[in-house]
Amino acid sequence: MIEESNTINQLNLALNELLDEYDLLKDKNDSLLTENAQLKKEVEDLSSRNKTLEKDISILNNTTKHHTSEIDSMLGRIKSTLNTNIPAPKEEVKFTEEKKESENNSKEIDLGRMQSLLSGFNN
Repeated sequence: MIEESNTINQLNLALNELLDEYDLLKDKNDSLLTENAQLKKEVEDLSSRNKTLEKDISILNNTTKHHTSEIDSMLGRIKSTLNTNIPAPKEEVKFTEEKKESENNSKEIDLGRMQSLLSGFNN
């Protein structure tokens, strides 16, 4: 009988230990299920946000392409307008002789201006 009592006690202890571990595992499982549900919701939110951002990028790309096309068109029109309004050079300009003369003229003009300024200060 003592042996039976011992066996029953051991079985009782083992059963209680199993039940305690089962409760712990059940609580952990419930916690994991809750966390899993939260993570799924976050994934759905991020996926929705990603779709919105992709739409915004698509709109911006289309707008950029449209503006680039308009700018290219305007630049083309400006270039063609400038090219038609600029007359072609008729003859070559000789700078060597004219340059020495223009330098002398500008020096003379500057000296004349200086003299008039000085005479104005003397009065």
